[in-house]
Amino acid sequence: MGQELLDPISQLALHVFRAQQSLSSVGDALTLQWGMTSAKWKILGAVELSDSPPSASGIARIMGLTRQAATKQINLLVDQGLLAPRDNPLDARAAVYTLSPEGKTTYAAISSAWAQRVEVLRGAISDADIASALSALEQLVVQLEKIRTPATPKRTTRKNQGTQK
Repeated sequence: MGQELLDPISQLALHVFRAQQSLSSVGDALTLQWGMTSAKWKILGAVELSDSPPSASGIARIMGLTRQAATKQINLLVDQGLLAPRDNPLDARAAVYTLSPEGKTTYAAISSAWAQRVEVLRGAISDADIASALSALEQLVVQLEKIRTPATPKRTTRKNQGTQK
């Protein structure tokens, strides 16, 4: 089926998927000189842009990741010395994270490099188009979160399966 046969919401979803892949590829190329990936950059950004130090679950929510995916990147960043775990006053079992001094320096450098890319993009996409896209994506997220159902596997019992009496 050609894309032109898709309804507008499905076309939007397809472009979001493609944009995410393009952002990841550009982010990987951009962050390479700091020994980073776009996935790690996302984690640093979630921590830096949070009002208070987030937990792994908080980072996952902010960036639209699973907790497991966030935890994997967090552990790598802690090992690299870019993130520092801290005691969580709200939950002793779940650390919160801050950028280390090296993490702050790395994030600032990547952000500066990204700002140069943003200027190129701003020259190619009008402010009105950006505002319209942002509005549409915000509405899409709100509506999807309203209809999202948790993925819970159906439980089945396997009584005497594979055995005969």
